[in-house]
Amino acid sequence: MAVRCILALAVCAFVGAAGRTAPPTAWLTRLRGGENPPMYENNGGLVLAIAGEDFAVLAADTRLSQGYSILSRRATRIWEVAPGVWLGAAGCHADAVALAASLEALGVEHGWGQGVPPGVEAVATALSACLYQRRHQPYYAFCVLAGVDGRGRGAVFSFDAVGSCERVPFAAAGGGQALALPVLDAFAATTRRNHRRAQRMGGDKARSAAATEGEGEDSSGDGSGDEDSEAHFQRWLEGGLAPGALRPARVVLGLLAVSEAHTALAAAAGAAAERDVRLGDELEAVAVLAPRAQRARQQQQQQQQQQQKGKEEEASQGPVPKEAVPAPEASPTLAAQRGSPAEAPGGECASDRCARGTGPASLWLSNVQLKRH
Repeated sequence: MAVRCILALAVCAFVGAAGRTAPPTAWLTRLRGGENPPMYENNGGLVLAIAGEDFAVLAADTRLSQGYSILSRRATRIWEVAPGVWLGAAGCHADAVALAASLEALGVEHGWGQGVPPGVEAVATALSACLYQRRHQPYYAFCVLAGVDGRGRGAVFSFDAVGSCERVPFAAAGGGQALALPVLDAFAATTRRNHRRAQRMGGDKARSAAATEGEGEDSSGDGSGDEDSEAHFQRWLEGGLAPGALRPARVVLGLLAVSEAHTALAAAAGAAAERDVRLGDELEAVAVLAPRAQRARQQQQQQQQQQQKGKEEEASQGPVPKEAVPAPEASPTLAAQRGSPAEAPGGECASDRCARGTGPASLWLSNVQLKRH
């Protein structure tokens, strides 16, 4: 009897030790002859975005990789989750697709309940909540959201894997983030410097015009023109705050055309693809346009069509004397002031809002060829 008890205790101790050291599915793994499969798979990818005054551009590469193997050269990483709101995600492609589908379903439900589709701010809030509620087993996806806000300004939101988000003028996510961000930083610094130079030139012109009209008092050269700046900073200091404490955050890059933003994203992606074998093939991009940008684009297209029609008529009628050719009329449109979305290569509408001009519209840009390793 004592021997039987000793044997039973030894068997129980052995089984307990085995249960503590081996996972519940260890026997199934041993039967399959391998290790447990990884929960996540990093499929690489790079997502970039830039926000302008009345547009936002989102771009991503098309290479889908697994380690050093290329699974696809035509994979997409950007999805329209709501009208005029686009999501780009890098990391585990399966998680990114599932997250985009879930977010699109939430947008449809919002439209049914509110009667209007959600804006980019509402989608950003929903995406942050979706990521945070899965924080214990998160989506292995690093997201960038692009669209146009309620005031008609470009909006770009950057997210981490657990839902922390920030509105930024430009963003990069994915494997080549550390390689692409310095290029975008340099481009943003150059753009801001040009913007300040343009503002300063405009202020100088206004002051010179006021001086010629006798309204200015700063033409004596005594430095009294600096009083406005000192008063501006003193206004903040009187409240006990630093001069930059209430400075609004920079969320857009001014004086920027869609073609320039597209070129900057292509340069950043090209620099990252040169040094990361998981990136490459092509860069697909989409631009989200505010209504005023759509109107400027339509006006420029009409002007181009009229010019083309005039050239065809001139070619059919033969040479015309120079004095008989009327000079083209200059139209003070937004396109003529700072460049328009029509300058961007490609220009295929991704939605019917391009033709209506009633809300944020999506415009596919031409793909850019990246390095093929």
